[in-house]
Amino acid sequence: MKDRPPLDKHDALADQQGRFRFEGLSAEAWELTGPPGASVVATVKAGETTAVTLVARSKPRVRGRVTDASGPVAGVEVSADMQFALLGGWLTGFDKVTTDANGQFDLEQEAPGHYRVGGRQAGTSTRSVDIDLEWDAAPWVELRFPGGIVRGRVVEADGGAPVAGATVALASAAKAALPLKLVGGKKRTTTTDAEGRFELQRVPGMEWAVYVVEDRHVEPPSVRVDVPEDAAARELVVALQRAGSVRGRVSALNGAPLPKGLLVRAVGLDAQPDVGAITPEQDGSFECRQLAPGRWRCELATSSEAPALQTREATVIAGEVAEVEFAVTF
Repeated sequence: MKDRPPLDKHDALADQQGRFRFEGLSAEAWELTGPPGASVVATVKAGETTAVTLVARSKPRVRGRVTDASGPVAGVEVSADMQFALLGGWLTGFDKVTTDANGQFDLEQEAPGHYRVGGRQAGTSTRSVDIDLEWDAAPWVELRFPGGIVRGRVVEADGGAPVAGATVALASAAKAALPLKLVGGKKRTTTTDAEGRFELQRVPGMEWAVYVVEDRHVEPPSVRVDVPEDAAARELVVALQRAGSVRGRVSALNGAPLPKGLLVRAVGLDAQPDVGAITPEQDGSFECRQLAPGRWRCELATSSEAPALQTREATVIAGEVAEVEFAVTF
């Protein structure tokens, strides 16, 4: 039985007819396990032969289909995470399968349990389905990608010309006040085409923050958008203001190597939107991009919390590059 020490464990191989035999067992109850799902307790009596039958069972599996607004979807990676009650979480890393031309899949699991089944394709995820799987069972589930759509255009604030090649990102509305580079977690992204247009499909119905960034333009505040279930949100038009940049170099007066952790901060002096600090290259060169026109103070510091070692002021003009130099003894 399971409480016995390891020395009381015996193994036997079944022959071609599936027969097996254990000899020399003590007179007591023994647990026999064999093929997947097969287990029986047999009481052995002294001087007698006890006959038992172990019935192999089929492994649990889940079958189903994946669809989106257009119908069945081929090439979706489907996986199942198993609930692990002891830790209050989910076990991942099990086998995955890919849907066929009809969007169908057949996923086998090693053991019964409570599973969460879902599909992924090109950075999008289906709505997951929780299901209990048992030996010999093969339930059918329908997995569906959400049908929300976010679309719009990105244009120049001055003149309305389309902005091609801009990155459009979709992230949690809870972080809408932050610039994109400070937004952690998963984000959906796409790029505007030659006409400045973008579209993100398979978006879950909820409130999202839409970010637009392009190196030659000032990053505008994110736009909050309510995406309905299985429908398109209102079309967005995002206007970008032309930006300038400040380029420069940090050098050590005494010829020493630059310390690690150096940062260059750009602080707007005319109420411009903030930009994140940057780390100079190994040769000390740096460029602060996406700066709104106006006066800026560039600060050299050893960390994000440290006071400035040196400051330099520069006037940024849209489409142009201002230059500053830092020379410090480290």
